[in-house]
Amino acid sequence: MRKTGFTLAETLITLGIIGIISALTLPNIISNYKNKVFAAQLQKIYNQLSNIAVQAMSDEEIDNLSESTLSESAGVFLKKYFRITKDCGILTSTSTNGCFASSYKLLTNKNETGSGPENIECYAVVINTGTSICMQKMNPDEDNEHGYSEITVDVNGTAGPNVAGRDLFYLRLYSDGKVGDFYLPYVDADLTLRCTREDVASGIYGANCIDKIISDGWKMDY
Repeated sequence: MRKTGFTLAETLITLGIIGIISALTLPNIISNYKNKVFAAQLQKIYNQLSNIAVQAMSDEEIDNLSESTLSESAGVFLKKYFRITKDCGILTSTSTNGCFASSYKLLTNKNETGSGPENIECYAVVINTGTSICMQKMNPDEDNEHGYSEITVDVNGTAGPNVAGRDLFYLRLYSDGKVGDFYLPYVDADLTLRCTREDVASGIYGANCIDKIISDGWKMDY
């Protein structure tokens, strides 16, 4: 009577095939999971900024943030409305004071220009969720319709991957309380191209990544 079962050679071949399949698929699984985490963290700080804007206008009985403490000092505003675990003060072009990574890359793996956040002379903090925020004070005369505050966020602080459009994003908090992508898209702009490569027309890196994530249902599908 013939014995059933696998020979040693068959078992080794099977394990080898499983190992190859795992090596091919595991990085994608890990990458997709991280992207979901980054998108969720971005959505959280986006919603938090939106809620805080409403609260600030209610607290000060105003209908325009240009009349709030944010027009006087971003530091005062951040300390009033966020639970801060690290206060790094005003950043300069040569130091991120430990709230942000010392350098960032682009989605194309090129080095980001400058060191740390794009917004120089912004006030930087790390909040209780681990997100780093660097905010400029509200400038009421920034454009013809709305003033706005420029905000850089690293959704997981100094931890990697430190890539613009992956864990580093640029936002605007408008004087009417709305939060949006820092970069204004062209009419009928291809958000995927604007987000994932240098924009040929304007030399912008990682433009409209927030717009793309929102339009995709808060998914980072790039």
